[in-house]
Amino acid sequence: MDGNLFGISISCQEGRLLVKTHSACLFFRKILQTGGIEAQRNTRRSGAPFDGNDSRQVIEKREGNHMITERITKQSRMDAQQLYEFMSDCSDPKTADFLLVLGCHDLRVADHAAELFLSGAAPLVLCTGGFGKMTEGNFQLPEGVLFARRCVEKGVPPDAILVEDRATNTGENFALSRALISEKKTGIAVCKPYMAKRALATGKKQWPEIRWSVSTPQIPFAQYAPDDDALIPEIELMTGDLQRLEIYALRGFQAPTFVPEEIWAAWRRLVDAGFDRYVIK
Repeated sequence: MDGNLFGISISCQEGRLLVKTHSACLFFRKILQTGGIEAQRNTRRSGAPFDGNDSRQVIEKREGNHMITERITKQSRMDAQQLYEFMSDCSDPKTADFLLVLGCHDLRVADHAAELFLSGAAPLVLCTGGFGKMTEGNFQLPEGVLFARRCVEKGVPPDAILVEDRATNTGENFALSRALISEKKTGIAVCKPYMAKRALATGKKQWPEIRWSVSTPQIPFAQYAPDDDALIPEIELMTGDLQRLEIYALRGFQAPTFVPEEIWAAWRRLVDAGFDRYVIK
């Protein structure tokens, strides 16, 4: 594979990777082009991808149906934790033929993929993602490219990485990546914690020749987002993703996934509380 797909040579002026502030999301940290992410830990700037370390993130108030109080109630926090823990539950894979790293706004997923590769979990890393709902108009590089660069920074050899840079959703992550490799039997989908069940259900349907397992960064709910302002958009994503477990299975996009009634009850309370930005109406 041509390493230029992810090993892009970018000058300091061209390669800031600064992104616009998402209307309902985070002020992300700046990402460094050449010297590694950690060198910029004390630099706060609107725009860089989220890695869970900035406690000063802000969220804009929104109007209409999406208005949410600035702080999360105790009940909503409990409900969100229920969704998070249910949706994050997955197997503990050991090894596979390749890692499929699902791009998103959270760089900790790429860090986890690098750790898996370096531990011998798989000999090949396929980073997938164009621009999704959290990164469209915000990232200057596709998620797959950005994740591949992060993996290289963390020690993954460039010749062990493939990049898919057009997918705009989870189904496309699998469908478009499928065209890039062949003669593989097992894969580990690497994703953010609360995408675990959707990733497995999608892989079974969109790439059925592969025996899939899922691995996520092991981050407890209380530590996933540093404060209420950072947590609000994550809850909005979770309510949308849980609903899609049911709807997309009915539409044939994913394999069916059983969701207990107590999880649906927590989901309904969150939607009624206004966390419905990504809920399909």
